[in-house]
Amino acid sequence: MINYTINYIVYTAGHRHHHAGTQTQLIPSAPGVSNPGEHFPVFAFPTLPYMGTNLPFAFMSVVGNADNNHLYTTPGNKDVQTGNVDIKITIVYAPAGGGDGHGGPGVWVDAFNVDIGDFSDSDFMQVYTNGSLDSAQSLEANNDGIVSSASAEDMRAYNMVDGVPFLEWEKVNGPTLTNVDYQLAKGEGGIVFAFYQTPPSSRPPVPSYVGNNEGWIYVSPGVMVDGGGLVIGPDGVPHPVDPWGPLVAQLMSTVVILSVAVNMAKREKEQVIGLAANHLDSLKKAVSKMEL
Repeated sequence: MINYTINYIVYTAGHRHHHAGTQTQLIPSAPGVSNPGEHFPVFAFPTLPYMGTNLPFAFMSVVGNADNNHLYTTPGNKDVQTGNVDIKITIVYAPAGGGDGHGGPGVWVDAFNVDIGDFSDSDFMQVYTNGSLDSAQSLEANNDGIVSSASAEDMRAYNMVDGVPFLEWEKVNGPTLTNVDYQLAKGEGGIVFAFYQTPPSSRPPVPSYVGNNEGWIYVSPGVMVDGGGLVIGPDGVPHPVDPWGPLVAQLMSTVVILSVAVNMAKREKEQVIGLAANHLDSLKKAVSKMEL
């Protein structure tokens, strides 16, 4: 059995105060277990209530997924597949953010290492003003996580941080940019994250015993209806699949969804309860198929 944890947290400060001791848990951590090869859903809400306001979704990180570590910058239902290591799921929500800390305009910036599913404390960027390196701005960005936008700036992420290559810039409720240069507009505010991730390894070659017209992974019919069975991967070795694991994981996800709905406004609560009802309906259908 593989352990997994789901943490919904709020990014509470723009001064790179991202350590576990300063992160605020929005809802209790949801631990669980799953068998290798199983899939289970994790729902990332578009917003979550916090201190009298609704915080927008920032991003979701999955470490230990069977095919690769994942980064999601849009909310919704995400599919997680269990491999052979424990899974760490982090779902981050962020306030409006911004400001230079002295009453002027600016953005909060930070770096996140997708490989480990956590923020990096290493220097990760430089700031260029009118084409020239601004050492003072760069120092404040790396130490305090603030870049003033009193004038337009060029925020340049390092190509590599902690031995991990740059992936993209992502602004909360804003654009995602794959170029290391983020052109900061004059007066711009908000929170911007620089993500770093090792590219996924290439797919292993198809074994020689598999013909050109044959699928090289076999899934037994029972697995397709959550009734258990086996799968055969490229190694040719049968792997048993527990019929109850995915259903239990989905049920836990539904419980988490309903616990959050209690503090939501009426309209949002209706939407979330509707989502939970859909989860329960799919569980009912899966169980009925198992009984046939």
